Amino acid sequence: MGVIIHRLQPGDGIRRWAIQINESWRINSTEQCIKDVVTIHYIGTLLDGFKESIIHSSSRTRTELHSFNRKVIRGWDEGVPQLSMGEKALLTITADYAYGERGFPPNIPSNTTLNFEVELIAINYNPYDLRSPDNVQIHYTGWLKDSGKKFDSSVDRGQPFETTIGVGRVIKGWDEGVPQLSLGEKAKLTITPDFGYGSRGAGNAIPPNATLIFEVELLAINGRKA
Repeated sequence: MGVIIHRLQPGDGIRRWAIQINESWRINSTEQCIKDVVTIHYIGTLLDGFKESIIHSSSRTRTELHSFNRKVIRGWDEGVPQLSMGEKALLTITADYAYGERGFPPNIPSNTTLNFEVELIAINYNPYDLRSPDNVQIHYTGWLKDSGKKFDSSVDRGQPFETTIGVGRVIKGWDEGVPQLSLGEKAKLTITPDFGYGSRGAGNAIPPNATLIFEVELLAINGRKA
């Protein structure tokens, strides 16, 4: 069975918790979330048949919150990344995704299913979000905003563009815009002349004082691909 996630809604008895979900705050999906550091409030109870038993652990009885980084049971590693920041949920975790046959004496017997009421307080996206100076691979297509004319495209060439961000190797709009992306993300960058090629332009392709539009996809950071 593994992990069952119950999204808590108003009307669940004592669990009258409001849920505010913002998809942009969701923990990075799949492998990207492995090293995310999260801060969580939780209450853990033992599940005996269909009856909840004693509380075996709770952050709400202490003054501190808890931050975790890949140092938890498998059920948390697989369940928590399904949550969004500020969301509250009930995780039902079978023994094979928890402490198995060994248990966790003295509070958790062997082969015990656990319930955790959790609230995701904070997410620190530090491993695979781009930072300067990082080496990146990007697919892009660029247009002139005024005319809509396409002036360049790595997609058309079938060859991603590789560069280092944050060291002046690309236009200022890329140095400032691309680090806002996460690995695998696609975005549209609208870049004004002062962040592009300014009054000088760039050869015959880009006239002076041109506003540029780039559709970009961040394919890799320091060799790690999406």
